[in-house]
Amino acid sequence: MLGKLLKYEIKATARVFIPLYGIVFLLAIINRIFSMLKTPFYLEENANFLSVSANVTITAYVLMIFAIFIFTLVIMIQRFYKSLLGDEGYLMFTLPVRPMEHVIAKLITSVMWIVASCLTTGLSLLIWFANKEFFYGLRYVWDEILELMAEMGPRLGAFTAEMIVLVVLSMFSTILAIYMAMSIGQQFNNHRILGSFGAYIGINVAGNFIGSLLSLAFMMPWVQKNFEYDPLKFLVNWIMPLGIVIDIACVAIFVLVINYLLTKKLNLE
Repeated sequence: MLGKLLKYEIKATARVFIPLYGIVFLLAIINRIFSMLKTPFYLEENANFLSVSANVTITAYVLMIFAIFIFTLVIMIQRFYKSLLGDEGYLMFTLPVRPMEHVIAKLITSVMWIVASCLTTGLSLLIWFANKEFFYGLRYVWDEILELMAEMGPRLGAFTAEMIVLVVLSMFSTILAIYMAMSIGQQFNNHRILGSFGAYIGINVAGNFIGSLLSLAFMMPWVQKNFEYDPLKFLVNWIMPLGIVIDIACVAIFVLVINYLLTKKLNLE
């Protein structure tokens, strides 16, 4: 059933994102054409039609990039609130699935569109700016990366794996924190949006407090000594694993709270 929920979520959200991505790629191609025509990217006193058009398309491209990420956040919030905490919740919770399956489907879909938005931005920039100078610069950066990889040696695999896990868990915990805030906010009969904002602020305050305590721990002499002796080893063996453990704990707490609120304390009135 989770697969069907995922398919439904992807279809419902793709109707918004696919056209946005298409517009971004189209603007990138147009900007590339203007750059090939040597059109200046700024307005001059006697600007011709091409230079004005170039500035318009550049502005439109930048606005579309912002729009993509804003829509990603807005739709992520809207899909959770409207489908589970709004009027559609009456229908959704009559389906023969557990509440957390709804949450997981929306979580995976949100992460998918975040990644897709980042890839779209990167590919569109590549379409726009890719030229000989760009690839020369890319080759230089790649040589630097290879040199860094050689210095890291056997720790490279662990560092890469830990970084990927950290990024994924960070996305999960960030999205679930928003879901939990909305789940807490719906406990209020009035001012649910205000309650959700308050809950989200409270979650962030608690997270910042815990982060401050951990920062104090890193000020301990033995920590500083080990870090100064071999920073990369300390990063791979201590800092990143600790970050993974913290993110896993946050995800677990958020999931438990959301599941409890949607199962035992659901308030759709």
